[in-house]
Amino acid sequence: MQWKKIERDINKDWEKDAADLYSSTYHPPNQFASGFYEKNGEVYPIDRELLTERIRYLRPASFMIVPTRTGPSLCHYQHNEAILQKATKNRTITESELLEYVKNANKKIAPEISMYL
Repeated sequence: MQWKKIERDINKDWEKDAADLYSSTYHPPNQFASGFYEKNGEVYPIDRELLTERIRYLRPASFMIVPTRTGPSLCHYQHNEAILQKATKNRTITESELLEYVKNANKKIAPEISMYL
């Protein structure tokens, strides 16, 4: 698939923007708000099953998804925030940093989970 660059007026202060993905094509947000779209002079109804909103982060960001009652979900948010900021800034995490994070986070793990570690 060949990507076509679309020039857009993006404010440098924006952290993210959105687009609607419909039939493998990105469109400006809310273009389909009426439930219809126009293509080659014809008006078609939108199949909501094929329409999804996509968020694009314009600045580097890191996310952590963890199961409930595991160490990262129970430890203080600053502990998680520190490792995420480091990953975002450096674009990587060293093995020693990750092992130290896991060691500290697992101090808070729920007993019914830690008994299997």
